[in-house]
Amino acid sequence: MDALKTILENSSLIFVVLIFGALAGLISERAGVINIGIEGMMIIGALVFASFAKGVGGILGNWSQIIALLCAGLVGVLFGALHAFASITLRADQIISGVAINILAAAIALFAVQLPGNNGFIAFNTIYTLPKIGNSDFFNIYLLLAVVVIVVIGLLIKFTKWGLRHVATGENPNAAAAAGINVIKRRYSAVLISGFLAAIAGAVFTMYASGTFRGVVSGNGFLAIAILIFGQWRVSLVTIGAALFAIVETTAARISYQTGVSGWVVKNKELFNTLPFVVSLLVLVFTSKWSKAPKALGVAFNKAKR
Repeated sequence: MDALKTILENSSLIFVVLIFGALAGLISERAGVINIGIEGMMIIGALVFASFAKGVGGILGNWSQIIALLCAGLVGVLFGALHAFASITLRADQIISGVAINILAAAIALFAVQLPGNNGFIAFNTIYTLPKIGNSDFFNIYLLLAVVVIVVIGLLIKFTKWGLRHVATGENPNAAAAAGINVIKRRYSAVLISGFLAAIAGAVFTMYASGTFRGVVSGNGFLAIAILIFGQWRVSLVTIGAALFAIVETTAARISYQTGVSGWVVKNKELFNTLPFVVSLLVLVFTSKWSKAPKALGVAFNKAKR
């Protein structure tokens, strides 16, 4: 029972990481811009959050965590702007731009954690630990925030004029432009929001990692992309996928770090850390032929074409 309780508690937090990452991809890609750079945006968000937490500590009390999250999100917006400028304004290959974001963020993070005083990782003040709601270790403030964001994004995309126009820019941008929609502006805003959400996901990941940042987010950005594809760019299915992957990842981590096990398991514990990625590959293999990506996804908008 203790093992099950631990898995559920950790699953609630890694679910927040994965759903924010997947929704970051959804917002960008429903507008027609591929965002392979979610991993990098998560890394930079985690770095900023951990650096702020270590440098400022609890000087501002409980507001310190909120400000740290906002700082992480704003830097994520900056990286989103880099991706948007390359992908939308310069019409560069969107996948290459995203890969460049990943490489840049990883390089900055690995350099930062090796600076004097960090010793390969950044640890921060206990005031930045996960805030709980009541006496529950499962239901925390970030899980509540994630639920609110899921509902808001789902309703906006499906039932509002903003959502319909947002989706139109990813399905048929030239027709949207002919109807008076500013496709460039909407794609820019989508990528900037994507960067903000991805950076917040990275910040929350540092709490899952016991208040330390070691320069990586353990591939959760790529898992978020897999969840997005599994969920067919639909908020409801993406949410289900994030919940399932969260359980798989935390179960694998629990087995990997379990003490007192013997036999084949103890000799191959590290193999269990690959389980989420193996599952993601299998899911993508078996669901790819039913993929319903936005029709203009990855296609640079050129208003001169009709």
